[in-house]
Amino acid sequence: MDTITLARLVCFVAGLLFIPGAQLQDSYYFQPHPQDQNVRKGQSATLECGVSNSKHVVFYWTLDGDPLANTSRRFQQGRNLHFTRVDPAKDAGEFKCIATNVTTGISLASQGAQLNILWIGDQARVVLQSPDNPADLKPGGEMVLRCKTEGSSEVRFEWFHNGLRMFRNERVSFRNKRLQVAGLSPADNGIYSCRAASDVGVVDSADNFALMLHSDTAAHIKLLPKDIIAIKNGTASFDCVFENAAAVEWYTQTNDVPLSNNSRFTIFPNGSLSISSILSSDEGIYKCVGISDISKEAPQQTYAARLKLAYIESFGESPFEPPIGQDELKVVPLGSQFEITCVKPGGRPKVRVWWEDPDGRIISDTGRIRVDDTQLIVDGAKKTDTGNYTCSAENVAATERTSLYFYVAAAPTISIPPASLVTEEGDSAMFSCEFNGSPYPVTRVTWLKDGNPLRERPGSTSVHPHNGTLVINRVGMADAGEYSCVVDTNGFPSVVSEEAKLVVKEQLKFVPPPVSTRLELGATTKIYCKARGSSAPVVRWKKMGQPFFQWPSHINDDNGTLTFKGVSNDDAGKYICIATSSQGIINATINVDVVVMPKFVVEPIDTQAYEGYPTMLHCQANGDPTPAVQWDKNNVMGNFDQKRFQVMDNGTLYVSEVHMEDEGKYGCTVGNSGGFRRAEVLLNVKSAEYYSPNNAGRGLDNGEETTMSKTVGVTLGAAGLYMGLVIGLMVFCRMRRARKKARLLAEATAEEWATPVVPVVKRDGSIRLCGDYRCTVNKSVKPYTYPLPTVNEVLSTVAGGKVFSKLDLSQAYLQLPVDDATSRLLTLNTHKGLFRVKRLPFGVSIAVAIFQKKMEEVFAGVDGVLPYLDDIYITGTDMTSHNLKLEEVLQRLDQAGLRLKREKCCFALPEIVLLGFRVNARGIQPTVDKVKAIHEAPSPTNVVELQAFLGLLNFYGSFLKRRSDILEPLHKLLQKDVPWEWTAEHEEAYKASKGLLTTDDLLVHYDEKLPLILTSDASSYGLGSVLSHLLPNGKEAPVAYYSRTMTKTERNYSQTDKEALAILAGVKKFHSYLLGRRFRIVTDHRPLLGIFNSTKPIPQMISPRVLRWSLSLQAYDYELEYRKGKDIVFL
Repeated sequence: MDTITLARLVCFVAGLLFIPGAQLQDSYYFQPHPQDQNVRKGQSATLECGVSNSKHVVFYWTLDGDPLANTSRRFQQGRNLHFTRVDPAKDAGEFKCIATNVTTGISLASQGAQLNILWIGDQARVVLQSPDNPADLKPGGEMVLRCKTEGSSEVRFEWFHNGLRMFRNERVSFRNKRLQVAGLSPADNGIYSCRAASDVGVVDSADNFALMLHSDTAAHIKLLPKDIIAIKNGTASFDCVFENAAAVEWYTQTNDVPLSNNSRFTIFPNGSLSISSILSSDEGIYKCVGISDISKEAPQQTYAARLKLAYIESFGESPFEPPIGQDELKVVPLGSQFEITCVKPGGRPKVRVWWEDPDGRIISDTGRIRVDDTQLIVDGAKKTDTGNYTCSAENVAATERTSLYFYVAAAPTISIPPASLVTEEGDSAMFSCEFNGSPYPVTRVTWLKDGNPLRERPGSTSVHPHNGTLVINRVGMADAGEYSCVVDTNGFPSVVSEEAKLVVKEQLKFVPPPVSTRLELGATTKIYCKARGSSAPVVRWKKMGQPFFQWPSHINDDNGTLTFKGVSNDDAGKYICIATSSQGIINATINVDVVVMPKFVVEPIDTQAYEGYPTMLHCQANGDPTPAVQWDKNNVMGNFDQKRFQVMDNGTLYVSEVHMEDEGKYGCTVGNSGGFRRAEVLLNVKSAEYYSPNNAGRGLDNGEETTMSKTVGVTLGAAGLYMGLVIGLMVFCRMRRARKKARLLAEATAEEWATPVVPVVKRDGSIRLCGDYRCTVNKSVKPYTYPLPTVNEVLSTVAGGKVFSKLDLSQAYLQLPVDDATSRLLTLNTHKGLFRVKRLPFGVSIAVAIFQKKMEEVFAGVDGVLPYLDDIYITGTDMTSHNLKLEEVLQRLDQAGLRLKREKCCFALPEIVLLGFRVNARGIQPTVDKVKAIHEAPSPTNVVELQAFLGLLNFYGSFLKRRSDILEPLHKLLQKDVPWEWTAEHEEAYKASKGLLTTDDLLVHYDEKLPLILTSDASSYGLGSVLSHLLPNGKEAPVAYYSRTMTKTERNYSQTDKEALAILAGVKKFHSYLLGRRFRIVTDHRPLLGIFNSTKPIPQMISPRVLRWSLSLQAYDYELEYRKGKDIVFL
């Protein structure tokens, strides 16, 4: 290459490298490459293909360099190549995945991959290898037979003579697929057959070899018996004609006694055998034996033939390729090509398959609608092609049929889009979406709100499936927005309508409604009343019994804010808040009480007492109403010896005789309807030898105080320089803490709702400052309930997930601010004074409900996202959907002003621990640590320890099959009046109960789209049920187990009543899953089919309790199925 050419090449390559956004952004490599696979003939397989950057990349596959076309048996799924049934003849060769970047035109080919298909032929036959001609076989000579069959792997061969297996000896030898017999004689005559076996399967020879050496003395076969395929209950005949035979006898393989003529077996004079009314037991080998009429010494001549029964298998669970679910409607786009293959069932003899159109006519192999082998092909689908197509399979045994309904659908168009609406808050709204196209369920209508999928809320929003109409009941302000309908027809792109706007006029209402309150006598305070509506309302207060809008000089009403400057006793009474606007007028009435918050008259002080002598702790307070006084020791109420401790009428705690154990911290709490005050003091108890009448029951000794002061003074003097440095550091730290505290706390004065402060040590050692609101706010707050999701609801939310994330909110409730009025109610009483809490604190009884509701409002409409208090769980079916949901969650958190604790968040995991359960794509499993704790738990030594173990075990009750039977001996120990005695029986039951649970136990996720099956059973002393899903492959998978021990009364029930009770107990246990859904109840007790049959009247002759149970079950939509006990899978 010359210099000029090289320079041009370098410049060209450099130019390519610097094309903006081309090579750098669209570069990619294969990840993963397709890999070689071992697969058996007829099984499914998938060759995977992927690239590191799939943006702008399309895929296709080649076989030995030729592009592959999709068929019903082999087709491309996304990037991968899927085989529903591997065929050795059609799938041999090298497969490659081709990835093409459509923006650059560059294509990459993956490494080649092959399917190593393991198979064995359907037939085998025996051929004579040596000599070449059967006529050359002579007595004394040698015969070599060969078993011919085809296959992919190592094949093992076995040889049979008249149905009996042959073994190696001095005349018989085997080599590979050959049989060698030396020194032939007429005694070797008969039928030789072979069997070929491999890891894939077994096949017996259909064409066998008959050895017929001539003998001057032995009978000679003229007409050989042949293998027969017969029909059950039909007739079959074996020919067998000898010459030079004195007699012909017939034997079966398993009986040494010759057959004789009877009602079903007939042996004709020529030696032939006829069998009538054939039974399954008649199948097998029949031997025809010719006995010589020349010499008794001549060997008997035996020739065998096999009787086989004809059969045909049913089509099974997946009769079509590609697979189509049971009762699934197959939708075919108008004008497209449709191909479906009918999988031929097995049978004997060979099965013939054909297709019939909706009119019952057989479809030929030519025309627009035609058949190719077992494949149905429709070119240019027309609407008139819609209908039920039947695949039939037939041989002499029977005819099997399976049907497929396919619907030819046109592309949908929206004829009348939804129209914008204006409605009042609390009214209903309805959007219609009219379209042209195929009807429901071929076409389905969903809705978008503000561009996001609209989530139906039971009782609030619903979509009528047949016409797509959206109905919103009790419209709220959050329902305002832009709505559009989405029309989906299988095989066509979704059609989205124009947006329609929903404008909601806000209803005139109080936000929040005013509530009754108590005012501190002489205090300056406010009562708030705020209202809101579509137009700004005017808010005024009125006191009942006084003229409108006339107030004493110390009361001022400023548009709903009623200010009291020095509350008086006359201010008590009923107050009415009135809001008026163009929308109308509303009012709310509250009660206002005037109280005097307790104040200490005599506050308790630290006291020194002497063992054996009396003492008093003074605590006196006044207020209106008169406050009550309550004492506690070390924060425990009632922790006193009533014989020695007495609370006097004035509140003083009197101890008649002090003991050394009385030393500790004592708290005096005084309270009335106006609030609470609390003081804590120390009681120091000394030995009686230090007792002096001058200092008994008083504060600490002055001499001791003086000594203490001197000690402190010396210490401070010695460390003066150090203390100076410490003080400077303290000032800095306090200023820093003050700034942090200002976000949560604000100083308060003389608040009647002062709550004692309680510091709580968290797991990480940090301190959480809480208030003991049990004695203040929680007693007066109105009930506010908002349900937390149950464990079952939480676990069902993550069904179908494969990628999981967990987010943890920092400081939980403290991220929610409260208004000034609420802040005053949440005032904390600390050693530094009173502080109003500006955020929702821990300890308020309704905080959990408020916080949970707030979290669910933040994430409303996002599927696969579950807020559970301060934890947020995110699940996705793949990484893409998971990341989209995660991005949406983070955006909503940012909009709501909520922050996360980064070190406690985890992202994109294949498995997470959720409320004590391991959750992954396969289902739900116990956690390793809890299973380990159960397995390592020592044997209990008393009832309390046994109850603790059973509580830990029952946490995973949904995983435990038949635990009531295994735990029955342990439950007996928990009964009243049963003495504790741990025997070998209990130890055995204890060990068996541990074996009920392993970390491999798996429950599938509850899926509302899958059919439900409830299987119930009863033993002598236990009831058991399992709730299962019927999976698309026809198998049942457990969702949850339940069992319990029967009571003494229930054990006396009849067996029918016990089985009925087992069904009722299972239905009640899984009520939340079953109510409102169609499900199947499975029982092994046949009499219940007549008692609990939901389609028949209740029998009259049943016990009253079973009658009650039957009436209870009428609330559920179920069908009843009987199975034999051995066929019940899980119980």
